[in-house]
Amino acid sequence: IDAPNVTISNSRIAACGGSDDNDVIAVRYKGSDSSYRGSNARIIRNRIIGTPSGCSVRARSGVRDIYGEAPSMLVDGNDISGTGNGITTEYSATVINNWVHDLGHIAGDHHSGISTHGGAQQITVRHNTVLLYGQKFAGGGGVSGALTVYADFDHAQNVTAQDNLISGGSYVVYGGNSGDAYRTPSTNVKFLNNRFVCGDWLYGPVAAFSSSSS
Repeated sequence: IDAPNVTISNSRIAACGGSDDNDVIAVRYKGSDSSYRGSNARIIRNRIIGTPSGCSVRARSGVRDIYGEAPSMLVDGNDISGTGNGITTEYSATVINNWVHDLGHIAGDHHSGISTHGGAQQITVRHNTVLLYGQKFAGGGGVSGALTVYADFDHAQNVTAQDNLISGGSYVVYGGNSGDAYRTPSTNVKFLNNRFVCGDWLYGPVAAFSSSSS
């Protein structure tokens, strides 16, 4: 998506990975380049598959904000499987009612169900089902977490995760106080009324989160 106000809905969308490590739906927005204006993208009620029949290499992500500047994206009601990561949003987005499961794998992958990497204006993750526990991956790697807030690109901030059903990962949730750009505690990162599948993790339910940062 490289134009404003685009809706993709009620479709079956499949993409194989390869030398370019494809994202299935890539939302591009870059303010300094008039050819990329993926604001207000709507991705609704699709089946998104990252390892379709005959594919030997998983696609990198189901839905991904490429430049970390896609404003006001809505990702609602999608069934996402076979990708390395489910949904990655970086700037401002509402991610609701999605089902992320049965991820694809390349040796060494560290997967996330729904993820963001710092500097968000506002991201809301609500009423999603992300069930990643119990997958076996050959060649090393595995699931980092179902919901991950990192500070890889910038300070972790302005993320609310509420009323999600989640499982799987070294930790099911990463709360923003980790990553290459982490220098100060995360701010306005909230996890509210989420339901964890008891025991469905490797080390614990939550890591890198401080209640004082919320």
